Amino acid sequence: MLTAEQITHEIRGFTDVMSLALEYDSLGYELRLHLANQYGEEITLNCSDVSGFDLKELGGGLSQILMLQAFDVRSQQLDRIRFEFRDIERSTLKFCCKSAEIARQQQGGHL
Repeated sequence: MLTAEQITHEIRGFTDVMSLALEYDSLGYELRLHLANQYGEEITLNCSDVSGFDLKELGGGLSQILMLQAFDVRSQQLDRIRFEFRDIERSTLKFCCKSAEIARQQQGGHL
C-alpha cells in the first residue's frame, strides 16, 4: 500500500480533471478521479470508503485541481479513515478515505 507521500508524488502535475465518479456500494462510497497532465499522460486515483467529500467550483470548461495532496491521518484515530486529500492551492476538493490506489494509463491504451 502506498504512503501519503508516495501518493502525493505520483499525482503531482496531474491537474486536469477528465472525470470524477463517486459511487455507493454496500461498503461505502468509492471515488474514481481521472486526471491528466500537460503532456497528455493520464492517471486514475481510486479511493475506497470515501467520507467528508467537499467539491467546489468544478465545471464550466476544463476544471483543474492545482495542488492535490494526500495526508496520513491515522494518528487522529478516525473510523475507517487513513488518508485525507486536499487541494491546498484553491480548496477545490477535500475528502477522506480508507485506501487509495493509482492506475496509470498505458501508452496507446486505456486505464
